[in-house]
Amino acid sequence: MASTFVNDLRLEEMATGDQSGSWGTTTNTNLELIAEAFSFGTEAITTNADTHTTTIADGSTDPGRSIYLKYTGTLDSACTITIGPNTVSKLWFIENGTSGSQNIIISQGSGANVTVPAGEVKAIYSDGAGSGAAMVDAFANLKVSDAAQTNITSLGTLTTLTVDDITIDGSTISDSGDLTLDVGGDIVLDAAGQQIFFTSAGTNVGQIDMAGTDLEIKSLVSNADFFIRGNDDGSEITALTFDMSAAGAATFNAGVDVTGNITTSGDTLSISHTGNTSTISLTQKAGTQNSVATISANREDTSSSASRLIFSTNDGSSTAEKMRIDNVGLVTMTHSASAHTGGLKLINSQAGGFGSALAFQSERSDNNALVDAARIRTEGASSWNSDSTTESNLIFENCNNNSLAEKMRLDNSGNLLVGTTSTSVGAASSGSGFRVDGANGIVQAASSGNTPAILNRTSDDGNIVSLRKDGSEIGSVGVKSGDPYIASVGTFSVGLMFEGSSGARDVRPCDKTGATLDGSVDLGDSTARFNNIHATNATIQTSDRNEKQDEATISDAEKKVAVAAKGLLKKFRFKSAVAEKGSNARIHFGIVAQDLKDAFTAEGLDASDYSMWCSDTWTDDDGNEQTRLGVRYNELLAFIIAAI
Repeated sequence: MASTFVNDLRLEEMATGDQSGSWGTTTNTNLELIAEAFSFGTEAITTNADTHTTTIADGSTDPGRSIYLKYTGTLDSACTITIGPNTVSKLWFIENGTSGSQNIIISQGSGANVTVPAGEVKAIYSDGAGSGAAMVDAFANLKVSDAAQTNITSLGTLTTLTVDDITIDGSTISDSGDLTLDVGGDIVLDAAGQQIFFTSAGTNVGQIDMAGTDLEIKSLVSNADFFIRGNDDGSEITALTFDMSAAGAATFNAGVDVTGNITTSGDTLSISHTGNTSTISLTQKAGTQNSVATISANREDTSSSASRLIFSTNDGSSTAEKMRIDNVGLVTMTHSASAHTGGLKLINSQAGGFGSALAFQSERSDNNALVDAARIRTEGASSWNSDSTTESNLIFENCNNNSLAEKMRLDNSGNLLVGTTSTSVGAASSGSGFRVDGANGIVQAASSGNTPAILNRTSDDGNIVSLRKDGSEIGSVGVKSGDPYIASVGTFSVGLMFEGSSGARDVRPCDKTGATLDGSVDLGDSTARFNNIHATNATIQTSDRNEKQDEATISDAEKKVAVAAKGLLKKFRFKSAVAEKGSNARIHFGIVAQDLKDAFTAEGLDASDYSMWCSDTWTDDDGNEQTRLGVRYNELLAFIIAAI
């Protein structure tokens, strides 16, 4: 029968009759291996290895067999060490002597492992259960229930000790180093209703007082502040400071979250900040959405104490200023949301109320009393209780003889009424007021004994009124050199200038700027004729030789036409007059233009060459071409006289 190796220390167990003559050598080796099992051994881990294997060799010297096994090497991560074979059942004291501050994890099979931190030693045994073998921390649950001696006079250093109870016969635990209490449960300090003191160099500096029903934490040094400090992402921060030299004033490093109410027994709640701005942030958490509003007070200038109060709200995406009160009391509100209307709401919460009012008050200098100076209010039906009440007026009032009186209103139809409550001010035969009909684009003004409308241009010449059609200017009323004009606006603008500032009384043709037009404007035309022209004197026509050329006496042919024209004079009545007046239409004297044309033609002349004969052609509203003939009688009479 061949020799075998037992699991415990992998010693060679010889079979009966085996190794005749050499069993002593094997026995000596086994004895050496047994001695090795009680010795100190070291094993180096390959630098920065994540795994390592220690195998207890069969029947030969191996560090893994040592009862105290120290692992060395340098690690940059935790290293799992598997000790084999997995059938070995044995106790080790294993030291993590590696550098790099990494753990080593002792394993045998798929069962539990034991972690040994860098620089520490643990007692570990294996169960040798094969592939499912486990490693066990032998002292993880070490318990000392009773002491064999009633007095222990010398103990040395005890790194880890688990006890059920400690009774101190005395009043002091003293040590020159640190004292660590490391327990898996609660640490209870029971002073039997007395105090717990914190002492530095024999002086009490702090106290926990449990003498009464309340729990008190005290700082016993005069004016010594009380701090609550913590670690914020690796940096020490002072979260809360109580300033004992300032009656315990509390200073928070950051925000303060309060689930209940904040109550002050004093007259003032003060929020201060060392910078130029102090802010109160109001946050209401609803699911994942935070609705934030802020109230901020800041200095308008870092070199002065003048300040302003700023109110900000969140529009769903960001918090921005919506209202401010500056250092003189001016209130400014900002409204930027296109989906909403209005920047200030005044609500009358009284059921059936008649609307809301915005009052402006002033302080009297004699008794500091407040008096109404002006008011803006709404006016509706006698009751607002009905959902059908939809009509209301906006009333503007100011003080008149120590009482508020209406001066202007915007009614529910869109009429702006000033000095009146009537919408018929433009058609009334009496009364005064001003109306703007916003719905229909009408402006009306009425005045009793005064000028209803005054338009005053106080600077240079130009338009006073612009007349427009579909947004385009078609005419204007303006002033030039102190005189008014009215004119059309276009490529061929024409108008009338009323001159009176220079002492003359003239009506002159002009363009859209008031500039005089000479010899280029007609008074009426063939399609739009004046009826009668009444004048004190006759019209004056230019007859200056300096403005004439091609002067000549009339020809024989022209004399014949003139003589013939004399005989063409007739009496007649106009058809339009007969249509209007019937037999009462009056008789006129003159010449027929067609007859005059025939007289020129009879002498081989063209009537259209002569300005006394006129022919105007145009297209009527139906698209038909129309022609009307005319005669200039001043030239015709001169023509006839020249032939006599």
